[in-house]
Amino acid sequence: DYERYYNGFSNSLLWPLFHYFPSFAEYDPSFFDAYITVNRAFYRALAAEIKPGDVVWIHDYHLLPLAGMLRDKFPDLTIGLFLHIPFPSYELFRVIPKRWQKALLEGMLGADLIGFHTAEYVAHFLKTVDMSLKTEHDEQYIQWGTRQVQVDAFPVSIDFEVFNSAFDHPGVDSLRLKYQQMKGKKKMIFSVDRLDYTKGIYNRLIAYERFLQRYPEYKGNIVFVLVMVPSRDTITKYSEKKKLIDEFIGNLNSTVGDISWQPVIYQYDHLDFNELLALYTTCDLALITPLRDGMNLVAKEFVASRKDEKGVLVLSEMAGAAAELKEALLINPNDADELADNIAAGLGMSEEEQRSRMRSMRQLVQKYD
Repeated sequence: DYERYYNGFSNSLLWPLFHYFPSFAEYDPSFFDAYITVNRAFYRALAAEIKPGDVVWIHDYHLLPLAGMLRDKFPDLTIGLFLHIPFPSYELFRVIPKRWQKALLEGMLGADLIGFHTAEYVAHFLKTVDMSLKTEHDEQYIQWGTRQVQVDAFPVSIDFEVFNSAFDHPGVDSLRLKYQQMKGKKKMIFSVDRLDYTKGIYNRLIAYERFLQRYPEYKGNIVFVLVMVPSRDTITKYSEKKKLIDEFIGNLNSTVGDISWQPVIYQYDHLDFNELLALYTTCDLALITPLRDGMNLVAKEFVASRKDEKGVLVLSEMAGAAAELKEALLINPNDADELADNIAAGLGMSEEEQRSRMRSMRQLVQKYD
């Protein structure tokens, strides 16, 4: 059941569909059956522990029916639900079989409060519930039976001070010195993502190749450190994407690079905290370009880590974080030319403009951490 629940319904249907990859979604009835079975297992475990006055806070797409199951047994229980990924438009959600739609939406409406990252996701959910379940809502409240369910946006963030103070940590400082020596007088671009087709890594590489073609003066004078963290590589779509990325990087390095310079330094592995912070604070430009992302905390981590107020953030407008980090260079990740030109603009940005943009973003992340 776990395989069909996790790699099946959760990550081969809900994940691709909610991230606007409907052609990747798999509609296997056994996946749905396993999803309900595992949610009932969570329900039974919780039901055995719940006491009067308890509050249950449910997280993410793996457990969408759970609130409804709990509500049936505990009508007075206080339940919150937060979705960490996008909620898609009704036009996408409606491709899910009607019986499954009903189970997901009615399950979610078992909560007293449903949270999303952005107002856009809230609007999508409200319309979907109206259209699929024929309900009515008043601003951010849905009338569901005798209950009112509140729906609102709560953009998730990070602990600003953890990243801000790490700038001066001796472990980070020594690694930063190592990376600065590696970089020399070259410009450095940095990106870090989990292996996932939603992260736009392949599109990013195409745009980087385009950048080198359009701005040949950077050949030999730039280093792109691309870190991809292993994730779900037993799922076919993930392993296929990794193969494509590996081949592209190998081809780019062999055709554009030479014995003394490689356009991409590629690592498929985890980074520890000090390494991550050292790279955040060494690079001239952070390239964060998901095709669709609920929030993207990497963007906020980069901003919080730049105590020196230097560095440029190039950010996909398809990331939830773009609604807050408006001083980033916002791009459409599907437009290779736009992304290439913004890489060049970011690398050529004056220190004064860097400070102005970074200071504004840091103040926002600190205020809403």
